[in-house]
Amino acid sequence: MKLSVFYDHAVQAARQSGQPIEKVLAAFKRAGIDAVEMDYETARGQILSIGGLLGEAGLEISGFYYNHNFNWNPSIESSKEMVDLASTLDVHRILMVPGFLDEEDVPALNGVHNNYQKTAAYMDGDSEIQNMKQALTDLSAYARKRGVILSLEDYDLITSPYSQINELLWFIGKVPGLGITFDTGNFAFSKEDSLLAFEALKDHIVHVHLKDRAHLVGGSPADNRTFLAPAPVGDGYLPVGLLIRRLKQIGYDGYLVIEHFDLKDELDSVLRSAAYVKNVLSFT
Repeated sequence: MKLSVFYDHAVQAARQSGQPIEKVLAAFKRAGIDAVEMDYETARGQILSIGGLLGEAGLEISGFYYNHNFNWNPSIESSKEMVDLASTLDVHRILMVPGFLDEEDVPALNGVHNNYQKTAAYMDGDSEIQNMKQALTDLSAYARKRGVILSLEDYDLITSPYSQINELLWFIGKVPGLGITFDTGNFAFSKEDSLLAFEALKDHIVHVHLKDRAHLVGGSPADNRTFLAPAPVGDGYLPVGLLIRRLKQIGYDGYLVIEHFDLKDELDSVLRSAAYVKNVLSFT
């Protein structure tokens, strides 16, 4: 397994520390990080300048993430350019964020999320979710021909119809070749157990985002948002170390992407996260 980190963390670390981004990326590399994860729109708009920075630091691109409202229109024509760029840059993983529900539709789906058959019945009958499925099916077929695998993650937004285990299993069953980006921290948003999620999804994991969660000081246990603060990997309450060990047990050999947006000291947090992960890997 190789370490990666979100490129946005490097940008934020440079801004916070006052250091040039070249020095931040070099520090990441010295910490054992081999790659960065990038938003497709950032890559498309700045690939020449960013590519030079990454090359100088000896870093690769571990994956793109891509937002598009396929729920409104399942056409993939404009999205083929994204796959083409990934293939050209030797990027083999793309995390899809293919659209969201209207807020008034959320209670109906959330009300059945613990039952796969009821979840499937709802998703089979929702036209916008069907649009997402069709777009993912077509784009996944296009991507596989170019050596690129598309995936969904447990996206932590209430209007996401792929934030919970049964919703992800439905998409996996409907879209040939679709994988899972397993985000270790996002099942906490839906109050699902990340270890149970791992067991349900482990055969489909193609990419991993390492995210830990912290409690907010003074928060009420009744308010789920108080348990979703960002934290350096290993500093929170989630069993990230155990999940890394289980990934190794099933033979996962892809990237582990450090993710903790909006921390006050991203540079120090990334370095601490990398040290924690390397320590876990050395004992597995």
